[in-house]
Amino acid sequence: MRNSIKIGLIIGMTIAFLTPVSVVIADDAPTVLVIYPNGGEVLAGFIAIQWLASDDNTTNLNGTILIQYSPDNGSNWNQIATQLNNTGTYLWNTTTIPDGDNYLIRISATDQANNTGSDTSNSTFSINNNQNFPPSNPQIIGPFAGGNGISFNFTATSIDLEGDQIYYLFDWGDGNVSGWLGPVNSSESVTTSFTWKDDGNYSVRVKAKDIYEGESNWSLIHKISIAPLINFSNVQLGHIYFKLFSFNRSFIFSDFLARLGMVIILTSHPMELQGTASDIVHKVVFRAENQLQIETLEIIDDNRSDGFSCNMNVSRGTYILNITAYDANGSLVDHYSLFTVFFIRIGKYATGPTNEGRLLRLRSIHPFRH
Repeated sequence: MRNSIKIGLIIGMTIAFLTPVSVVIADDAPTVLVIYPNGGEVLAGFIAIQWLASDDNTTNLNGTILIQYSPDNGSNWNQIATQLNNTGTYLWNTTTIPDGDNYLIRISATDQANNTGSDTSNSTFSINNNQNFPPSNPQIIGPFAGGNGISFNFTATSIDLEGDQIYYLFDWGDGNVSGWLGPVNSSESVTTSFTWKDDGNYSVRVKAKDIYEGESNWSLIHKISIAPLINFSNVQLGHIYFKLFSFNRSFIFSDFLARLGMVIILTSHPMELQGTASDIVHKVVFRAENQLQIETLEIIDDNRSDGFSCNMNVSRGTYILNITAYDANGSLVDHYSLFTVFFIRIGKYATGPTNEGRLLRLRSIHPFRH
């Protein structure tokens, strides 16, 4: 009986030993996907690295996640963190590494069979923790009309959010630019001037840049019309005027005198001057200067309701006549001159006033329109 048991046990063990047993060996590495940053981003400060990682034969991948970065498009790799749990996100402080444009992220995960899977950003991204923001587009203030040969002021203002100092560049619309003016503090205005030589319509614009070369866009266009705004209406080139007693305001035009730039006034009355002006003119200054510097007289007319005019009680002689216009703010906008006016006065003041001499010696006038 005992022999039968032994024989059966031996046979059973032999059969069990010869029966094939299936052993499962994990061949597949974990699957990893980098979600962010995945290429093309510009990063600064703390950013959340994001990924997905899974494995068919491992319950979780906690404690196996490795995060690395490359500053040179994959040539070299540096560790950010290791042995992380598979949470799918990690907060990375980018301020600890240099700015650059060739960064990559690589995420790796290892399963229980020591199989490692990884993924890398699809393309490079940038880190810029010293990013410079340009100033705001400038605001520009200036006149909208004026005469040629006049120096006009324009003011520009911009704001730099980082408080950087600012330069300004003016484009005058005729091919001339100012060059960079400044620097001045953020929100501090810059004023400069420009003179147009020719009549026309011009588009003025300005841009700003900070001291770190961050440039704004151009400002909105500021249009200015350069054209005559003031002139004499009753004394014009090439004319011979007669105003003798009751024989009033007759004239003869001579092309020869016009070519010479001359005017002749024959009168028994004071010199009467009238001006024609545009709507923006609020004040006119008439000036008569004897070319021999015997006398200079200047009269201001700031009442435009009845036009601009004056009477000058000057003696006979050759005069330079100037008419100068100012706007409502008192800014010079235009002027005009007649350089050779023969004023022939007969009667009481034919040889000059009783107390001969300079009636007024006044400030200099800007160059005159021609």
